[in-house]
Amino acid sequence: MRVKRSVTFIMALALVGLVVGCQATDIIGNRSVDSFAAVLAAMPEEVDQVDTYWTLEAPDGQAALKLPIEPSEPIVVVVDAAPFIDAGLQIDELESSYEVVDGRFIQVMAMDMVDSSGGNLSSAADIKDAYRTIVRQTPERIGHHAAMDHFGIDLDNGNAFEFAQDMATNEADMVFALNPEPFRASGVDVEHIDGWKLSMVETMDMSGAMKETEKLLKIFDVQ
Repeated sequence: MRVKRSVTFIMALALVGLVVGCQATDIIGNRSVDSFAAVLAAMPEEVDQVDTYWTLEAPDGQAALKLPIEPSEPIVVVVDAAPFIDAGLQIDELESSYEVVDGRFIQVMAMDMVDSSGGNLSSAADIKDAYRTIVRQTPERIGHHAAMDHFGIDLDNGNAFEFAQDMATNEADMVFALNPEPFRASGVDVEHIDGWKLSMVETMDMSGAMKETEKLLKIFDVQ
């Protein structure tokens, strides 16, 4: 019988940091796409097209991953501002890489989507296609957590979006991970943000060294 890893077990071990740019092409290029597609298939009602983006909304409606239809546009992660405001956020003190719009944080991470073949990149037909474009054009942004069976997108500044390699054996099917420091610096009591858990997680830097880092985590079991 296949047993799912519990969220408690995950927190006890912590999340292993994204290892980017050094994984085999077949893992990043094929298995991560298939795993992402499996997450999408498990929550079809949460996938939508909004303006120039394909969006995957969290089950609680408080966070979303937005992948651009046109690869020249940045990836956007949106999280509900209300829990952060309730925890003390001073909006005017939040660093410029975060923008509050209509009561929500929008973190924009620009990606260099240069077509190495020299041709023009086509528009993404769906959200899976948008993810596949990221894998193809900027594979260094895609990481793999072998220990936790996770793939993920490195969003810079200590932020990431992760998803289970195999949802059948993992209760952390989808994870939004944020660097708490910008929020702490802007007045947020990061230990008391409704819907988020502050955890010490073990991450691997680009040199391969392991270190513990604080992360704000929003974890979902969608299957």
